[in-house]
Amino acid sequence: MLGNIEAMHRRKLTHERRAEIILGLKLCMLESGYENASTKNIAMKINISPGLIHYHFRTKEEILLALLQDLVASADKRYQSLISSTTAPKVKLDFFIDSHLSPDLGAEVGDMASLVHIAALAATRTELRVAYQRAVNHRVDVLNEIIIDVMNWLGRSTDRSWEISTAILATIDGHYQFFVSAPQLFERRQAAFIVKTMAMGLILRQKTVISSPRFLAIDQDEAIFAP
Repeated sequence: MLGNIEAMHRRKLTHERRAEIILGLKLCMLESGYENASTKNIAMKINISPGLIHYHFRTKEEILLALLQDLVASADKRYQSLISSTTAPKVKLDFFIDSHLSPDLGAEVGDMASLVHIAALAATRTELRVAYQRAVNHRVDVLNEIIIDVMNWLGRSTDRSWEISTAILATIDGHYQFFVSAPQLFERRQAAFIVKTMAMGLILRQKTVISSPRFLAIDQDEAIFAP
């Protein structure tokens, strides 16, 4: 029994230390970029010895891969928390977009900047590119399920759900780029509204397969939804 408790304590400490190191890389990247985020600088940022970093991660890219996993998991966690009290398809779509863009719901610019940086690095690093593509596919899969539910709810054809899902995700990631590099172009709290409007516009332009009483006005600019 005592051995099990000690093992659990060690696992907790390991998890916490790895989380600190991942945060250290993230902070260094935000300050001076990935190339300048040396093991020494990461260690200084979180106040540990460089040896501890090498104990938990073999390479700096391994930390970067863990950071990518954490960023995706954080967005998933925000989304799952939001939808725990609803089954409404349109609300779930709104919550997915909010979980990625809304500052009021924990979507931090630092996380967005990290994803932008990782996307750029993935262009020249094979292992990172594979991981990044896997992360993107996961996000599209989640969003595509939501889009299909909304389309069915509104009696729209689902034939182009995947294309619509990728377009919405590309727009979300495009906002990340603007938030980081040209923040004056967008009011952050308007970004989610813009993406939601675009998403519904794409969905409502699809062929009607079942007459739906929920959609009361065809003109997107004046679209009215029943409760």
